[in-house]
Amino acid sequence: MSYKSAIDIYHNDLANLLKMLDVYVINYRNLVSTLNDINLNVLISKRKKRRAIKQVEELGCIIDVLLESICKVQQCYLRYVKMKCDVLCEIINWDFIKLEIEQELLLNLDTDFKHKFLSIYSPKGNSSIIDLK
Repeated sequence: MSYKSAIDIYHNDLANLLKMLDVYVINYRNLVSTLNDINLNVLISKRKKRRAIKQVEELGCIIDVLLESICKVQQCYLRYVKMKCDVLCEIINWDFIKLEIEQELLLNLDTDFKHKFLSIYSPKGNSSIIDLK
């Protein structure tokens, strides 16, 4: 597994945690709203009201644990993104970006045809052809 795929998986895990948090918060809101309705209803027993309160508290605890996990994951992921940005700033130059754009534009062309159009200019002004194999 490459580093990029490992980080992509890590990013997907973070996105999944955020989706879970969204679902839990929506459910928590619904439970609190329902609890309020139950509390106002005099026909519902105190035992059922206490059970509903306990369920809301349990979901609140789950949300707290999930938020703590998301904070830890985000800190690690943001450190990765910052380090990657620092490395990319060191290695990217004009020729690198131009080559990337040319490769993207000429992606579906025949290899022989690519050599006619692909050119990266060195700082001296000499033209050199880059092999895309």
